[in-house]
Amino acid sequence: MAVALLGVFLSVFALALSEALHRILHADACAPEHQCAVTTLQSGQVETPVTAIEPVVAYVAVFFTAQPQVDFVPSVDFSLPPSCGPPALS
Repeated sequence: MAVALLGVFLSVFALALSEALHRILHADACAPEHQCAVTTLQSGQVETPVTAIEPVVAYVAVFFTAQPQVDFVPSVDFSLPPSCGPPALS
């Protein structure tokens, strides 16, 4: 797309530089009331838009939470010995 637009602009610019090429394109190219892109470019009525380009800075915040690895090892053995169990239902 950009290459096509550049080609069109350079073609109009070449027609603005050469009146012979402009006459081939338009029969009334020498008439004072003739208006086209070539005569507009020749007269300097081309304005470029004023644009302000503002940089946009994006901050990405990444938070990592460390999962604590807790190995709970009791100092006393709380398991019941095999001879002691829950009371039997009678």
